[in-house]
Amino acid sequence: SKVLLLQRGFVVTNNLSGTPTADHIGNSLYVSSVGPGWLSHFDNGGHRVGRLLSIKDEDGYAKVQIDITW
Repeated sequence: SKVLLLQRGFVVTNNLSGTPTADHIGNSLYVSSVGPGWLSHFDNGGHRVGRLLSIKDEDGYAKVQIDITW
């Protein structure tokens, strides 16, 4: 079956590991191999996939920019 893969754009997600602070806004996001989320604001050797645009809200969601164009 076909699956849509977002290559570039903005999303609001709760798949962010850790607890980024306002100091992390604008920093790169990486594919995470640890924790409950698949995105990490720490460079743990994963591939860079975008930038953090907000801190998590009261429901645990944050706005991120995805850019995995080659």
